[in-house]
Parts: sequence; C-alpha cells; structure tokens
Amino acid sequence: MVKNFKYKPGRSDPKKIFLPDSEPCPGQDGGDVVFYCDTACQSLLHLQDGQFLQAQSGARGNPSEGTRGPKRRQQEQRQAPALKIPVPAGTLVRRKGSGKVLGELLKPGDFVVAARGGRGGLGVKRRSREQNQRFRAKQREAEAEGGMIVEDKNWKADTRGLSGERVTVQLLLRVVADVGLVGLPNAGKSSLLKQLTNASPEIANYPFTTLTPNLGVADGVGRATLADLPGLIDGAHRGRGLGRIFLRHLRRAKVIMHVVDASAEDPVADYRVIRDELRMYNPEYVRRPHLVCLNKIDLGLDEARLAALRDGVLAAAVAPLLDTEGEAIEGIEPLPPAAVVPVSAFAGLGVDAVQDALRELLPPGEGEEGGGFADLDLGELDDGEGPAGAGFEDDDGDGGGEWGEFEG
Repeated sequence: MVKNFKYKPGRSDPKKIFLPDSEPCPGQDGGDVVFYCDTACQSLLHLQDGQFLQAQSGARGNPSEGTRGPKRRQQEQRQAPALKIPVPAGTLVRRKGSGKVLGELLKPGDFVVAARGGRGGLGVKRRSREQNQRFRAKQREAEAEGGMIVEDKNWKADTRGLSGERVTVQLLLRVVADVGLVGLPNAGKSSLLKQLTNASPEIANYPFTTLTPNLGVADGVGRATLADLPGLIDGAHRGRGLGRIFLRHLRRAKVIMHVVDASAEDPVADYRVIRDELRMYNPEYVRRPHLVCLNKIDLGLDEARLAALRDGVLAAAVAPLLDTEGEAIEGIEPLPPAAVVPVSAFAGLGVDAVQDALRELLPPGEGEEGGGFADLDLGELDDGEGPAGAGFEDDDGDGGGEWGEFEG
C-alpha cells in the first residue's frame, strides 16, 4: 500500500492505493582488487607493515515476496567499486607457489586484476501461501497417477552468491634503466652518476654510501636512464651484502657500466670479481654489452699505468669462465668491453668519452622511458560465504619483496 499522489482533499480519491509488489532485485557483486601503473608512485613502502587489504563486499539477493514498493523496471545487477592499488611502472604480477605471471605493468594505463570479487546473490521470489498450496496439490495428483514432481529446495542458496578470491602476493622492486652502474663499494659510481646526469645521490668517502639504487637521466646520451646500484662484494650472488637484491635491478638494463677504482691495489681483480658475480647470478648478464670506467685517475696515475690496466681488463674479460672446481664453463662466451675509458668523477675528466661510448652502445631512440619496477605473487580461493572484497599482508619474501594477501 502506497500513498496516492493524485489524492486531493474534498475528492473521492483514496488516500492510499494497493500496487503489486516489484520483482526482487539481485545482490551486488563484490569489488575486485586491481593493481594499476602510477607514474607518481616511486616505491612499495605503502604496501608494507603487514597490511590486509579488502575490497568492498557485495550483497545477497532478496528472497522475499518482493520489495513491497511501487512496481519498477528490473534493475541490472551492480558491482561494488574495485580496490585500486597504485604501484610503480613495470610491476610484474605473478602467483605465489606456481609463479604464474598474471601481467606486467609497463606504462600508465596498464592494470592487472589480482583478485576477482565474488558474485552477488540472485533475486529470488518466494512463493506465496496460495502458490505453495497449489504446488502441493499438484504433487498429490502426480503421486496418485504414479508419478512425482521434484522440488528444488536449493533456491535459497542462489541468494547467497559466490565467494570472492583470496590471494597472497609478493612485490619485488626492479629498477628499469638503460644503463646499470656496477662495481665494488666506494668505486665512485654515485659520483659518476652525478657527472653524467642531474641526479643528486648521497656521496661520501666510505663504503656502502648508496643503500638503494639511484636513477638519473643523461641528457647527453639521448635521455637514457642510468641506475647507480649499491656496491657489490664477493659472494653477492649468494646474498652477501644484500647482493641478490641489488643484482636483480639489472634485469632490464641494456648496457652494464663497470666502475673500477683505478687507484686500488688490483683493479683488474676487482673487475673480475664483479664479472664473476654477474655470471653466477645470471649468465645472461655477461653476454650484454658493457664498458669499463677506470675511475679516480686524478690520484696520480700515469699513462703507462692506465695502459697496463686497460690491457689487463681486456684480457680478463675474454678469459675462460671457471666454476667452483676450477674447470672451464661451456656455453657461456662473455663479451669483451666495448670501451675502457679512464675517468675522474671527482674532477670531471673523461665524462665526454663515457657519453660517446654510451651513444655507440645504445640504439637511437632508446632510453625514453624509465622508472621503478616490482614483483607480485597471488594465491588461493577463499571458501567463505557470500561475496567479498580483497586484502594484502606483507612478508620479507625472497630478496626483499613485499608479500601480501588479497581478498576479492
């Protein structure tokens, strides 16, 4: 019974009128969990501290006789808004355990649905008392004739809908750069990055000044992106000194720049240590184009010393690779350096020669894009009742990744 909007005092129209019940409306679908590429996002710090993120839940269907409101058109089933999580450009999305890659976010506008929201319940109309009586009468008539009518008693389950997905994820940050600067601690990588780009990394005269990769854009090399990686040490491929975390940032680097302290006791041995660490972490790294910068030539190095170092680096680059037992490794042919350039990042000497060498190694038009990258894993379905949203839980994972649990 509803108010009669045509009623006017003094007339014979009733104040209220009866209208037939409207059809039950289906419930709302649960929200999805979506990762999207955001250029303003530079790290994964907003997804740590053991978070559990859940998208908005949906709703069950209406199993009543109707809404007891004015009759209206059947509405389409709606969906709860998605939980949108920004991540740096280049995020790789993969499932935990199986390692299945769900997608990769490389540019603005890319997105990956990590967890699907549950399905809302269906709008089911309950039979009235008269309809039940007629149904029972038909059953009795069928039984009297030797037949039977089967009643589906699971119609109420349709109003509860389906549960959403619940997944566990991992986020790994990989720097995307055209050139990766590698070397031992205190070799002068940050100083050289400052000379080649407009970056302002922290510089000090002690090892491990750089704790996270620094990025810079070299205007003199076609706006190529350079990444200064923290110093590597012997055993970095096994995780010593967080080496595995740093080495993975070279995954998408097109050129590797070795920065060697020419004033050290044995610069050639230092160069060989880094080459071995790259090879033992990923043999593909030693097959990529690279150049060697002999840094700190302002510390009294003469031409004869530099020539000897250049010859030693070229010989070490093409020497056979040996395994832990001292036997030659077959199938891996390392490339010699495209150039061995003496430089002084402190005095600014040899910077133009480094830029010329990079322009030769990088094809024209390369280096237009750069940014931060991350990895992600996802897990199993949730058996809970009703539609649900999504969630995230952090863990150390492997190599400093961010682990999370999501529910959709």
